[in-house]
Amino acid sequence: MGIKEKRRFARLNIPIEVAYRTPDPKEIKADKSKSFTQDISLGGVRIMVKDPLPLKTPIELEVYISESSPPLLVRGEIVWQYYSKIAGQDCYETGIEFTQIDFQDREKIKEAMFDAVKEILKNLDRLYIERK
Repeated sequence: MGIKEKRRFARLNIPIEVAYRTPDPKEIKADKSKSFTQDISLGGVRIMVKDPLPLKTPIELEVYISESSPPLLVRGEIVWQYYSKIAGQDCYETGIEFTQIDFQDREKIKEAMFDAVKEILKNLDRLYIERK
């Protein structure tokens, strides 16, 4: 008996810049901090943060899908977090479920995911052609 996967959406491992903060100034972090997605789906993101955040903490995200357009503004909630160490630095791998996202913004995420998959497939095609 394996662990049952709870995710409703497929994830894609692509780095997208995000800025995040907890909306309540009394909470852990009122100022914006920056990170990159470790993976993203239509339902949430996984990012690395420097300081631990309690589960169920509300969080506001600015997701920079494209350099040529303003960031997507999304609200979410911390659903899991694990301590990690990357390049000697303490950090926390953090799962955020989107709780408030506009339909258009969800479509922009979907488009960015499709574009990333198309680029991966192009690179695979090139590798295949080069090996012939």
